[in-house]
Amino acid sequence: MKRVIVYVDGFNMFHSIKHRYGKQFYRLNYKKLASDFLEYEDKIVETKYFTALFPNDNDGVARHKQYIKALYSIWVKTILWEFQKVKKKFGNKNPIIWILPKKLATYIYTLLEEKAHMSIDFETYEEKKTDVNIALNIVIDAYKDVYDKAIIITGDNDISPALIKVKEAFKNKELVVIFPMWWKGKSLKKVCDKSFVLQKTNLQHSLLTDPTNGITKPEERY
Repeated sequence: MKRVIVYVDGFNMFHSIKHRYGKQFYRLNYKKLASDFLEYEDKIVETKYFTALFPNDNDGVARHKQYIKALYSIWVKTILWEFQKVKKKFGNKNPIIWILPKKLATYIYTLLEEKAHMSIDFETYEEKKTDVNIALNIVIDAYKDVYDKAIIITGDNDISPALIKVKEAFKNKELVVIFPMWWKGKSLKKVCDKSFVLQKTNLQHSLLTDPTNGITKPEERY
């Protein structure tokens, strides 16, 4: 048996799915999703979902917590981090307007084009350190020798240095990266033994059948 741990970059997946399919595939069973990429004698021993709760959005946080609860019921472990408030500036040379509604963004962009020296300062929230958390978990789990193969669902090249160290220190550890639909991740592809790109069919049969269930603790493994 080859022990497999699955590491899921929740925000890479969220933004990839939103960009391509809207809200159609928000609630996924990541253990089932990863099973599409298992080989003979592979066995998933743990699935880790890395995410953060968005501040100042009570309804969104409530839905996210319910999803985390549903994942817990099927033995998917959630590792939470946090959003941090950051200051941003955009002008005609760097229009960070994607955070705004489309009509308002178009209006502001046009205004900035007309006034070359105009810029706008604003505060927003950014999710921080999820990539660091994922990298640390992969390295620490390798040193603990709790997996033979790591399946990493992300497109974040920032974790590549950690994966290189794992490959250098543990020649017997296999690393597999599964890219969300529009992430390229060239560095990750070079580092990992194998790479795949998620397809719509993978998402379709990995939806949670009841993402709002009320189970409070795992009842069975599968």
